[in-house]
Order: sequence, then structure tokens, then C-alpha cells
Amino acid sequence: MTEMPARLDRYTTGDLPIDEERALARAALEDPHLFDELMTAGATRAALDREGTQAGVLGAAGAAAPLRGFWRAPVRAAAFALAAALLIFAVFYPRARNDGRAPAQAATSPGSSHTGVVSGSLPAPVVLSARLEDFASSSSSSEFRSAHTVSRSPKTEGRVSLASQGADVVVPLGSLDGITQGTELQIVRGSSREPVGRLTITTVFREQSRGRVDPHARVKPGDVALVSSSVLVAALHQQMVALVAAGDITGAREAATRALPLLDQPGVAVEDTRGVLALAGAIERRAGQPADAVGHLRAAADVLSTPPAVPAPVRAAVLNELGAALLDARRADEAERVLAEAQQISSGSMTPRIENNRGAAAALRGDRTAAERWYRAALSGLTGSSASNDERRAIDRNLSNLTAVR
Repeated sequence: MTEMPARLDRYTTGDLPIDEERALARAALEDPHLFDELMTAGATRAALDREGTQAGVLGAAGAAAPLRGFWRAPVRAAAFALAAALLIFAVFYPRARNDGRAPAQAATSPGSSHTGVVSGSLPAPVVLSARLEDFASSSSSSEFRSAHTVSRSPKTEGRVSLASQGADVVVPLGSLDGITQGTELQIVRGSSREPVGRLTITTVFREQSRGRVDPHARVKPGDVALVSSSVLVAALHQQMVALVAAGDITGAREAATRALPLLDQPGVAVEDTRGVLALAGAIERRAGQPADAVGHLRAAADVLSTPPAVPAPVRAAVLNELGAALLDARRADEAERVLAEAQQISSGSMTPRIENNRGAAAALRGDRTAAERWYRAALSGLTGSSASNDERRAIDRNLSNLTAVR
């Protein structure tokens, strides 16, 4: 730990390599005490943004309570407070693109908080949503992938070989490619792509499958089995979920990039459409891209009522995520309308998150009375769980920032 102050100095001067930035951020995410101090430091950051001078840095740091653990030097602690939001954000997307908007504050808690934007003289309110891995798992009911079995991306085709016994056909496409028992694959002839038959899958493994061709097929070894868009989207959806569970947010974002253009293809299941859209939106929001997040999440919300039915808790989570993205984009009035709809169907831990976010929307509109009312309602609805304790601190911070500037 003795090298930590030097690493912080190098970070603040821009000399710390990106891999070391990520390591530093991960240490904060894994250390509740350190993260606690980062939440406290957020208030210092907001003050520094208003002051805009190095003198403001040192003054704010001197006024702050002493940090615990190995964070002993107040000047270096203040420097880390300045960098905290970017450090945490660097774990996921160290080089988010600049699209011309004023950057949102990007600090996220290990649980569910994501700092929103600044409005007027108020410090940035913390916006609450579900943990990304919980949000991802709620978007899908399939379990053919797991965090420990993500080995490759889904394939779009595979060459046919004949089984050693019987008339079965074997293809190097399996559950990792979205194949299930009963899946039908079109078989084409090599580079000419001439259709020669259809294959119905009867047995599925992770990397390969076996099935029967139709009676009139002219299939031979070397022909190619094509994966349909609907099957590929299902596989990419499950890959996104598994990669988020494994902590590979960059990989999940890449899978979303492959899936999104295919959502309007015939046969794509509505469950996969809304699952891909919702999870892609949540990922983009955490990548600091609120406009993209709003687009994906709004599209997901538009198909929430399309059969098969979506459970109310999942609908509330998607709408809350959309409301949070709208807050990040400084669209407080729209956010309030979406969050009001979400609260009508919310229950459990989601309700205090929505109430906090309605408070954030009110704060961004300059309605401090309404903001305080919503923040206090959110606090009253929290339980004693560890996750709620993290959220309690975030809501307390919002309330304190609201009253401190009166």
C-alpha cells in the first residue's frame, strides 16, 4: 500500500497507464470502506467543480472528515476525490466517446447508484438502479450459458459432416450458438449457397449438434448449415447476460452491437428483442452514453406489453432504468413521467430507488420541496440489508446536498 500515494499522483497528472487505472478502480469496488470514502468524496468533487481552482481542492479536502485506513495524507485524499468518478468509470469504459454534451458525473456504487448530472447550484444527484448483473439476469430465463462457460461468440454457420452411424447429420453448432432441440437450420451447397435441404436438430451439446435432414434433401459432407437471425439473436442475448455476469462489460457491449441490427428480422422472439434492447441500454448508460441508452431503453419499454407478458418487477426495473437514463440526459420532465409509471407497478427494493430518482428529477427541475419529499419517502422504504445500506448513504447524500445549499 505504500506505493498508493505515488500511483494517485501519477493518475492526477495523467501519467498512470490505463491498466493501472483499472486496477486502482477495482480495488475501490472491492473495498467497502474505500468506496464509502469515495461516496463522501463526491461532495468534495461537486464543490471543486464549482470552485474550479486547486485552492478549492485543498480547502475542500481540509474541511472533509479524515479518511480511514491507509488514506492518511489529506492532500492525496483530495486528489483521489477529484479522480474517483473517472477511476470507477474506467473499470468499464476507460475511453468513452465525447458526443458534444457536457459530461455526466460517472461514479457508480458496487450496488446500484449512478451519479447523474448537475443542475444550477445543486450538486449532482445520485440516481439509483438495479445492479447491472441483476438487471441482465432478469432479462432472460435461459440458462444454457453461465459466467464460467463463455468461451466464444455465437457462430452464424457450420460445415456439415455425417454421423458414423445412421443417417444423422452433425454440425459444429451447439448451445453456444443458440441451438436447441427442434431448431431448424437451412443447408446450402458451399460457396454457391444453393439450398439443398433442411436440418431439424434432435440432440444438442455446447459445441455441436446432431439432427435429421428432410427426406428429399441432397445433403453431403462439406455443405453449410446456416443459423437464422432469430437463433443468432437468442444466442447473442444469452451471451450478453453471461458476459455481464462474468464482469466482461466490453464483451457484452460488443455482443449487443452484433444483435441490435438483427432485431427487426423475421422470427426474432419478442423476449430476445426487449432483453437485448434493455440490457444494451443499461450498458450504454453505464458507459456514459445517455442518448444511446435512452433510445434502446425506450424501444424496450415500447414492447413491454407485447405478449408474452413481462412480470411487473421486470417492467418496473426497465422503466426505472429508462428514467435514470433520461436524468443522465438532463430530461427531467420526461424522466418524471416514466418514473411515475414505474412506481405504479413497483415493489420491494425497486420502490425506494424510483422514489429517489423522482427526487432527483424534482431537484433537476429546481423543485427542492418535492425533491426532499421524495428523498425522505425513499429513505423510509429501505430495509436493513447491506444493499439498502449502500443506497441509504446515496439518498442521504442527495438529501444533504439539497439542504446544504439553501
